[in-house]
Amino acid sequence: MIIKWLTYILQRLARHFYWLFRLSRASIGKGARLSFPVRVEGKGRLVIGDRTQIGRNVYFGIGQGGEIKIGSGCRIDQDVEIIAGPGAQIIIGDNCWIMKGTVIRARQGKFVFGKQVNISTYVQIFSREQEVEGNLSVGDGTHINDYAMLDVADDLFLGKEVAVGQFSIIFTHDHDYSDPGKPAWKGGVETKPVHIQDGVWIGAKVIILHGVGVGERSVIASGAVVTKNCPRETICAGVPAKVIKPINPTQT
Repeated sequence: MIIKWLTYILQRLARHFYWLFRLSRASIGKGARLSFPVRVEGKGRLVIGDRTQIGRNVYFGIGQGGEIKIGSGCRIDQDVEIIAGPGAQIIIGDNCWIMKGTVIRARQGKFVFGKQVNISTYVQIFSREQEVEGNLSVGDGTHINDYAMLDVADDLFLGKEVAVGQFSIIFTHDHDYSDPGKPAWKGGVETKPVHIQDGVWIGAKVIILHGVGVGERSVIASGAVVTKNCPRETICAGVPAKVIKPINPTQT
């Protein structure tokens, strides 16, 4: 029992020293504050900007040739995971806030977050399918609320100052379930990009399916399932979502 305990302690110490070694290879800006342990693994490039705060148990995984770049004045809360595979890039702009428990994972694509982006607790941002992945672009001032899920199996674009409500899901893929010889969920993967334009408000528990576009300053009511494009400056609601009315009653 004592030998097992000592082995566990030594392994734990070795892991902490490895994290510190990887962290020593990172580029860390002036005034950055890190709360240990900060877990850093992989041989890719990690850049932490000036005055950025990193919470306890934040995990950075960066494959060979990958890059994670965090801008100045950011706040990364505890238990966040940010993972960039070999050749992938995750770029986070200045003054962003990523809250507890969020996971951002790029295997091979490029994920770019603009300035002043707020990502709330336990958000998941990655491809839901192992064999496919697109690129992600999130505009300045966008808010992604608690427990939202962004599927990046294909390209996903969120414009500036978009609000994504709690528990909402944006899919960029579906399955081909036409083969009678396979379970419906084991068919081939079909991907299509999704474009959410500037100023859109997506309510809580909304589902947006692959290939959909949402026009500028549209409102998607809570609980809607969006299967078709939503025009700009309209209110869309229902299952499936339909245009209820324009935001401006004088709009034609």
